[in-house]
Amino acid sequence: MYTKILKELLSLKNDEKRLIFERFFKTKKGEYGEGDKFLGIDTPTLKNFAKKYKDIDFKTLEKLISSKYHEVRFLSLNILVLKYEKNIEDEKDILDFYLRNMKYVNNWDLVDTSSYKILGRYSFENNDFSFIKKFSKSDNMWERRVSVVSLYYFIKRKNCSFPLKVLKNLLKDEEDLLKKSIGWMLREVGKNCGEETLEKFLIENYTKLAPITVSYATERFSKEKRKRFLKGNNRNNSINIDNFSLL
Repeated sequence: MYTKILKELLSLKNDEKRLIFERFFKTKKGEYGEGDKFLGIDTPTLKNFAKKYKDIDFKTLEKLISSKYHEVRFLSLNILVLKYEKNIEDEKDILDFYLRNMKYVNNWDLVDTSSYKILGRYSFENNDFSFIKKFSKSDNMWERRVSVVSLYYFIKRKNCSFPLKVLKNLLKDEEDLLKKSIGWMLREVGKNCGEETLEKFLIENYTKLAPITVSYATERFSKEKRKRFLKGNNRNNSINIDNFSLL
């Protein structure tokens, strides 16, 4: 089955799109996706492949997720998500597979398409926060992003207490991809748990906030309020509390 799937994917190789994807996902030396290989297959096509092959066994899935091709790894993760959503396999087996192959979840789209739907869901439904806590302290940037994006499952269900604790501990992270994902989660906190909750968090943690995090987090604020938060950025890349009259 693995050979059949790979052959189908290779037949869809598109060199023009491949070059675009390699630039977009930063595959040059020294960039976060250094050395990653692409075929040039778009996401809708891969999503359809996942539906078609959602019943494949873990042995085949293991071969797919360890592929040198980015799109093949993306496909494997989407199959894994479908297995979880459709109760095709035991949830613990799916989680174990995900954790065992975490090293292949090594770009932001791979993290974002899988982490909250697998690790986030498992953690929420089983009241087990240990994996998210562990990954939030990892030296690996992608594992830290997994911990952040996994919080989305909590936040969408208006459970923001635990997510805010995790995010607070990561506010000084130096990686731009982490700063952006933290800002994204904070924006969703405002959407699902109230703008006041988000505003309070931003003000209380103003000395740790990076400009890009604030930019993402305040996207749903009114134009005037957002301008006040963005204008608060000083030379040290933090929010100047003196700009806020509501305190």
